[in-house]
Amino acid sequence: CENSERESINVERLEKLLVSAMKQSERAYLPKLNAIADIDSVLSQVSKVGSPTNCFIASYDKGNPELKNALQKADSIVLLVGPEGDFNSTELESAINAGFQRVNLGNARLRTESAGIVACTIINHWI
Repeated sequence: CENSERESINVERLEKLLVSAMKQSERAYLPKLNAIADIDSVLSQVSKVGSPTNCFIASYDKGNPELKNALQKADSIVLLVGPEGDFNSTELESAINAGFQRVNLGNARLRTESAGIVACTIINHWI
């Protein structure tokens, strides 16, 4: 995203964190860490596999419905969480044109790292 602060990430470190988290939470599977991709690539991939019922883009705007109220039972959920500066207007428009619904994750302004965890918690709780 245009407002991303990092150009690259330490994938090896993240893989170690995933293994550690998997062991700590006593899960039987290792979550998949996808390669870094720009938002247009992600939107293109989603449209190729068919738009799932639940396609959301988290954006801090109190006018957006809360994720917990927008979720529907479905086989798949796609949720985009943006960088610290949020998505820019072009990125938001592209996602909406691709069938994504804008949502917020509650009243608190969250860091990117926290937003992903909060979103997963909401999805696990409400679905």
